[in-house]
Amino acid sequence: MWTLGPSDLVLVWISRFAVGMSLAGIYPMGMKMIVERAQAKSSQALAWLVAMLTLGTAMPQFLSAVGAALPWQSIIWGSSALAVLGAGLIAAISHRGTATSGREKKPADATAPPRPESTRPASPAVAEGPALRRLFSDRMFRAAVFGYVGHMWELYAFWAVVPTLVIAALSHPGSPTALATTSFLVIASGVLGCVAGGIISRRTGSAKVAATALAGSGLMCLIYPLLPEVGPLLIAALALWGLLVIADSPQFSELAARHAPAELTGTGLTAMNSFGFAVSVISIVILQSLIATIGVSAVWLLLPGPVLGLIAMRPLLIRRRAPRTDPDE
Repeated sequence: MWTLGPSDLVLVWISRFAVGMSLAGIYPMGMKMIVERAQAKSSQALAWLVAMLTLGTAMPQFLSAVGAALPWQSIIWGSSALAVLGAGLIAAISHRGTATSGREKKPADATAPPRPESTRPASPAVAEGPALRRLFSDRMFRAAVFGYVGHMWELYAFWAVVPTLVIAALSHPGSPTALATTSFLVIASGVLGCVAGGIISRRTGSAKVAATALAGSGLMCLIYPLLPEVGPLLIAALALWGLLVIADSPQFSELAARHAPAELTGTGLTAMNSFGFAVSVISIVILQSLIATIGVSAVWLLLPGPVLGLIAMRPLLIRRRAPRTDPDE
């Protein structure tokens, strides 16, 4: 809207604020829809959802590459058109109902496995308390949320500086088209990470996939500034980092949804996203300021996110052993 009229800084900031609010509201509701429909396959389904989110994040770079000769407003118009198309698709499928409602009509011996429920009993006071208190009283839910917060400290700040890192990696980046194309490929590599993580999670579980991806992206964050200044090597490292940095996101969402009470799934996912986006704003602002001052080594600012995230999610990785029974009893 603000691209169609005369430049007005106030309108620009209002529009950006409205877009940010709308984007933040879409994600948790989209995850809730996926969890309700996919049920036992939610980890793989969420992986596809986040893969498409990643592709959407990379699309402005793609539009910039293919429309380099067009006015800059065309990037905004193209992105807006894709958003409207997505809204239409959601409206078209939303009336079909959920897997939950359909399964409630099946007989009791239906073969589809239900979504795992938390086995930790809640006290009556907690079960009837405020929603956030009920959610965060579960140790596993807390572990998923705070692991996700560590992941989010790194994710969006990394995406925000990808073009800057590409320029630094290529001493002669060439045309704006080459810069936009390379940035698109680095961010879009996360699609493969999400899809592969979803497939692997069906065998190993979401927690192991999330921990592996988080550790991998943290390792890339640590070693990237230490790599030799060889353009192709740095671009390959950025692509690997882009693959790992988002692969854990759908698995954290699945873990949070699994350990939240069924009636509070949407609330739990929204709370998790709220915390994640809040820390993202801080890391983006700090990293963009530092990278302009001290260069590529500023990415070490992101390292505490994966480290603290791995520490926070330890309860999800430690399996409780069943008590041994004495055969003589």
